[in-house]
Amino acid sequence: MDSAALAKKLADKTSLDEAAARQFVDAFSAVVGNYIASKEKVILADFGSFDIKDDNIQFNPSAKLRDLVK
Repeated sequence: MDSAALAKKLADKTSLDEAAARQFVDAFSAVVGNYIASKEKVILADFGSFDIKDDNIQFNPSAKLRDLVK
């Protein structure tokens, strides 16, 4: 799934139109990216966390997310 497809799915599940959903996806990516670039951990409840270890970005999925893909 690319960001355009994600925006479409978000628009389908919310009251946002596709353009607003795309703006949200872009803004979300920028905000998370800025925190990661600052070497700050990002924790999203029921989704997972992003962290920097040895200059590598690590994603640790939540138990809820892991259960969804089983």
